[in-house]
Amino acid sequence: MLGRKVRKAASAIMLILCVTSVSVFAFNIQPFGADLCERCGNTVVKVIPETVELGPENVTGKEFTIACVIEDVMDLAGVDIQFMWNTTYLDYVSHTRTAPVEDYPTSIPPSPYGGIVHQPLLTLADEPNDSPGIYWVAFATLGGPSFNGSGTVFIMTFRVKNQPSPNEEDVTLGLHFLSVDLARSTAAGGGPIPRDIFDGTVIIRALELVHKLIISSSPVAGIPFTINGDPKMTLYTDWLPEGSYTLEMPETHDEYSWYSWLEDGDTNRIKTITLSASTTWTAVYTTFSPSPPIGGTTVLIKSERLSSWIISTLLMLFVVLASSIYLKRKKCAAF
Repeated sequence: MLGRKVRKAASAIMLILCVTSVSVFAFNIQPFGADLCERCGNTVVKVIPETVELGPENVTGKEFTIACVIEDVMDLAGVDIQFMWNTTYLDYVSHTRTAPVEDYPTSIPPSPYGGIVHQPLLTLADEPNDSPGIYWVAFATLGGPSFNGSGTVFIMTFRVKNQPSPNEEDVTLGLHFLSVDLARSTAAGGGPIPRDIFDGTVIIRALELVHKLIISSSPVAGIPFTINGDPKMTLYTDWLPEGSYTLEMPETHDEYSWYSWLEDGDTNRIKTITLSASTTWTAVYTTFSPSPPIGGTTVLIKSERLSSWIISTLLMLFVVLASSIYLKRKKCAAF
């Protein structure tokens, strides 16, 4: 299969060269280049972004897009590229061939460049095959001017199929160029354009048990606080690994004073939580100060002592009452 693709690619390049030779001579578009090596020595074919990093949160099913670009090219007339990805961890979703440049004049995210190669366009191959994970694209200008500068060949979207489990190692995947051939306009001498090739990299982190932690404040936001000593500010949202975290809210913030945690009514502004599921904690502040008790100082009596005091008092009252009844009966008996 791969050998047949390579032979087809070689045939495509020959066709590109033949077509561009005929086109340029027929339309007499470009002047001949004087110093081709000096003009084309820094051409680069690469993937943008160079590295895509995913995880450690659950990223199975997550999609991302890359771009194949050619930078600093001169006298470009045709492109023939075979591109490969890992099908164990990545699924092909879609692609867009971004040629000619007249159809894609502005930047095409994630590429900072517009399209590439001038119209009219001759398409020789535009074949994604998700089974072996190979995309073959080949095209050339059919009588148009040669392309100079930097441009995007295609953008491609992938979906994460698998992610390493928590007890496995992270996975590093290559987005490989199997072959890259760039054809120079015959008006500039023809032949292949020298180029440097840089593959892309996808890093999928092993799945980590993480949970969403939200720290809010009421009735005002923007209150600074700390998590395990690290400064944060409400409204705070982050995915954190399972574990123990200490939240410390300030005693005061502007005209507001600490009151309690909304979720459990705890009045301690320093709270240690065990993060085992996604959770929200709301710090409640108030502008009101507690009023002093009316009539002086209130003395708090512990319940145990209060109970003992009541029992002792009742016992004394019972003894006095019993003694009084006994004395009255004795006095009546005497008469």
